[in-house]
Amino acid sequence: MLDAKHQALALLTQEMPTEELVGFKGKDGKFPGCPVSEFAADQKAELQHILNHMLEPFRKADQNEAMKCLTSQGGLDHCGLAFYKEGDLGNDGVNDNWRIEGPSFVWFFRGTPHVHVWINVADDPSVKLNSYQNSVM
Repeated sequence: MLDAKHQALALLTQEMPTEELVGFKGKDGKFPGCPVSEFAADQKAELQHILNHMLEPFRKADQNEAMKCLTSQGGLDHCGLAFYKEGDLGNDGVNDNWRIEGPSFVWFFRGTPHVHVWINVADDPSVKLNSYQNSVM
């Protein structure tokens, strides 16, 4: 889905954030990776399609609430998409660790050393989480 420019912006060589760093940064936050706002319309549509698939395991009411929250904070256009080189299982270039992050939206998938997923969504970035999330990345 990403062209070479966006792949380069999205692939980060820095260390992955630790699992507790999933707190919200608000509208003025700096989000790692490639800004989704730089994507072409077809790339944005594909990312939205992927997000819809990721939400499928959840109840329809929760899917709708998550999308309502994301939209209230500017939608995917206010998010960054990051892939982490660290932890590339088998060094095969498949992105095993990634993150979509916006003002009050964090979806962090860590596929190494085993799978962990953190999903935090709110309509207001001031919501406190029950993790040690107050650390700023």
